[in-house]
Amino acid sequence: MSGEISPRKFGLSTLQLRELDIDARSFVALAVAGVVRRNLIGEISEERAVKASGAGSAELFRYAAAEWTELLIKHCFLAEDSAILDIGCGTGRMAFGMSAYLGDNGSYTGFDPLEDLIAFAKEAITR
Repeated sequence: MSGEISPRKFGLSTLQLRELDIDARSFVALAVAGVVRRNLIGEISEERAVKASGAGSAELFRYAAAEWTELLIKHCFLAEDSAILDIGCGTGRMAFGMSAYLGDNGSYTGFDPLEDLIAFAKEAITR
């Protein structure tokens, strides 16, 4: 849809995020998380969300994905071209948010010893 804001078009670099004070970075992180929440791609059924993560609902699963994005921008200066290594990624709540935020030059790698959780993440996350 024309005129929509894409989370990948914020164009903030890690250096630019580091130059912001915590209040400004918190504002940016919250704004980006809101856009990420509206741009998450993939279907999470209520039953699967509860079984896979104990999130309580698919909406809470989606909220947690955007919240991870917000926290990583605010505290770790996550930019769209960042590289993420998620040890113990579980069902991919962080990966779900990253799928909407990271650009073509960004990357996400997650691993977990529980194969059923990885299978859920691969099924639910399309990017």
